[in-house]
Amino acid sequence: MERYMGLAGVRTGLLVTPGGELEIEVRIVSGGYLYFVALEALLDLTERGELVRGLIQARNRFVHTGRQDRAGHLHSGVRRAFEDGDAAATAHARGQALEGLLIYVFRKFPGVRFLDRDVRVANNSEEIDLVFWNDRIAEGLPFLPNLLLFECKNWTSPIDSASVVYFINKIRTRHLEYGFLIASNDVTGDHADLGAAHQHLHNALIGDNVKIIIINRGELCALTSTKQFTTALQQKIAQIILRGA
Repeated sequence: MERYMGLAGVRTGLLVTPGGELEIEVRIVSGGYLYFVALEALLDLTERGELVRGLIQARNRFVHTGRQDRAGHLHSGVRRAFEDGDAAATAHARGQALEGLLIYVFRKFPGVRFLDRDVRVANNSEEIDLVFWNDRIAEGLPFLPNLLLFECKNWTSPIDSASVVYFINKIRTRHLEYGFLIASNDVTGDHADLGAAHQHLHNALIGDNVKIIIINRGELCALTSTKQFTTALQQKIAQIILRGA
């Protein structure tokens, strides 16, 4: 649908979805607004004006709150993804569940597009778990760069220093300023005294201005909206710069 809107040069689209949920959802795509309306709800409308009023209300709610999801929907989606990962039989399946969760979450930000996953370099020496493109529009994540790279570790223990260094090098060799390390159980060491992995994060910031944003399971499970997540990301960046790690 987004591609069709871009080709046609239109700024408003309506996508009818299965189901009967009444609330209209809104997403920014191709510089315009895409409205999601449930089929049964659409059939229940008694007049055209009712649909127009619903679209206007949905857009106003989206603009004023930054929400793209129904209340609590993001939270429940995150919880289900982790439950799927916990039930997975292999480490690979656990990782895939976490990657799917990050795709689900970040695609909800206006102007952020999922590009690829499990990307290997030419000699297969390393792999990038997730890649997103960020248009940096005002309603989305304008404070982050265009290219966003993610490493997803759905481990039952904290990520060790070697794995942190490995990801830092992926970001450094691509001359990027930011990288996202999604660590279900955080990383080893203590932030206050720069113990273990935190020392490497500090060195990357001081030496190369590489900022690694670490997000753990508890933080993801606490999410309720993209607006809340945006604030959390801004706070993390501020802490990295001010505290040096």
